[in-house]
Amino acid sequence: MAIFAKLAYAEHVSPATLLFLRFAIATLLLAPFVLWQQRKWPRGAALWALILMGGGCYTANSQTFFLALTLAPAGTVALLLYLYPALVLLLSALVFKKAIQPTQAGAAILTLIGMAITLGLDLSGQTLGLVLGIASALLYALYILIGDCYARQQDPLTGAVVVFVSAGLSNGGIAAWQGIVLPHSAAGWGAVLAIAVLGTVLAVACFLIGIRHLGGANASMVSTVEPIITLVLAALWLGEAITLSQGLGGLCILAGVFWLGYTQHTSRLLHTELHD
Repeated sequence: MAIFAKLAYAEHVSPATLLFLRFAIATLLLAPFVLWQQRKWPRGAALWALILMGGGCYTANSQTFFLALTLAPAGTVALLLYLYPALVLLLSALVFKKAIQPTQAGAAILTLIGMAITLGLDLSGQTLGLVLGIASALLYALYILIGDCYARQQDPLTGAVVVFVSAGLSNGGIAAWQGIVLPHSAAGWGAVLAIAVLGTVLAVACFLIGIRHLGGANASMVSTVEPIITLVLAALWLGEAITLSQGLGGLCILAGVFWLGYTQHTSRLLHTELHD
């Protein structure tokens, strides 16, 4: 999504407009499929939780992230955002009294070290920018925790539609207030469409499915492979160089994710054998 956003910004599309178009197009793409399949829609607390996830947490996370980018370097803001897996783990333990497994703690430490090496350790920028970067991570952690608690048992596709509609309305209001600036060329619209399809419909739906099977803490740690994919695609597509530190950081992130996956798989096998 970062690569396509770069192309959209080159068309002078504002962040608020991009976010509005992202969720509006995603809704138009996914909602007809969900209605055609007559999937079960969330109700009660789960519905309100999904509305809060999209219209509240997701929107606030996006706005604080983009505002932080105007006050601090991109690498600093990205590094602060990727505090969210550790925050999910800590909040799960503090608020919901979920025990932190040693493998989870080890994987979180490895992924944090990997993120620090990959994105750089220079926490420069205005104090407000750093605060907003941390706030963005906290808001995304809350998004994951709410989904883990209230939306985990719901249909992930109908849940994704509710999130898209809520986020689209919230960001649409902000875009209307700031002034909507649309793409001026086919390339700009192509970038926006790619963000809607790849970075929204597929990404959010798959992440909600991931939460359903792995839980919020584990799913958030697995999702830290995102910057590695961005680096590789940027190198292949945009010709951007991958530095040695980025490569080493990527290996740390992958090591943490694979360690977590291996231990979870081993634990499930042992649990199955004991019950058999």
